[in-house]
Amino acid sequence: MKTKKIENTSNSNVFLRNFWPIGTHGHVSHENIDVTRNFLASFVSEISGNNSALIDSHFERKSIFARISNILIKDNAEKQYIAHGNEITMVKTIKAFYVWYTSENRRPPLNLDYDLFLSHDFELYNGRNIYLPFWATKLGNNIVESMKNQEKLLRGREINSTPVNFACAVISNPEPVRMEFIRQLSKIGKVDIYGKLGKKLSSKDELFNKYRFNICFENSNYPGYVTEKPFEAWGQESVPVWSGFDSGDYLNPSAIINVGEIGFKKALEQIYFLEKNYEKINKIIQLPILKKAYDYKDLSTKSKNILFNKIAF
Repeated sequence: MKTKKIENTSNSNVFLRNFWPIGTHGHVSHENIDVTRNFLASFVSEISGNNSALIDSHFERKSIFARISNILIKDNAEKQYIAHGNEITMVKTIKAFYVWYTSENRRPPLNLDYDLFLSHDFELYNGRNIYLPFWATKLGNNIVESMKNQEKLLRGREINSTPVNFACAVISNPEPVRMEFIRQLSKIGKVDIYGKLGKKLSSKDELFNKYRFNICFENSNYPGYVTEKPFEAWGQESVPVWSGFDSGDYLNPSAIINVGEIGFKKALEQIYFLEKNYEKINKIIQLPILKKAYDYKDLSTKSKNILFNKIAF
């Protein structure tokens, strides 16, 4: 497998490398826009000023150690990997900022000399890492747009009617815990499965608003690893039945059923109770999904401090 080529972005000083393929399911909106790509390019362009910047991810190969050999990046955004036995170092050959980003539950490659890490980790790692959950990159194509759209998630809303069907799940990964919960939930009502393991899915937007509950477990649990899953369910007026560790305390616990926090038994009991009291379901659906805002301005300030060696946190 060859290393992927560098992607140009609409921001002339920012390049992307080793990102997920364009059009990847889960990364594009129903308008076929990869909002995360746009957000990162705009954000890094802003914080880097007139300097060139490369945003690297980890979708180019199965192992980060597998194919390391004098990799030409592109014109004014270039970097080399050099292997010395089991030690791997990164040699920067030109003046540019090197940013590493992950949308997955992955730890930053701290042994490599990136200027800035953007990950789901809260650990600062000697002042080089900033917490940036995947959901926060999905709200807008830039910080201004993201902040505006986030306001909607902090407010309550009115709903027209209770969804007509019981529960659904979109599954491509048959993770055992998720599948066992669905098996037990099926004793309460019919759970429809979509995706690779079920019915063909054309659009999540056209699906979730037909169901009172959406089972949207994260593929893996790690403190701070929160994706777009609970937000997608909430956005289509379905109660998110989620499982994850929201260590940043952003999600409104009253607007979701967090199986990872309360366990199978209490979650199933809560769903059973709600099924007997539709007015309670309506009240939950009307609640805001966020209890507090992600601080995009703080993200920008801290990132600039790191890149320009003025760490102040």
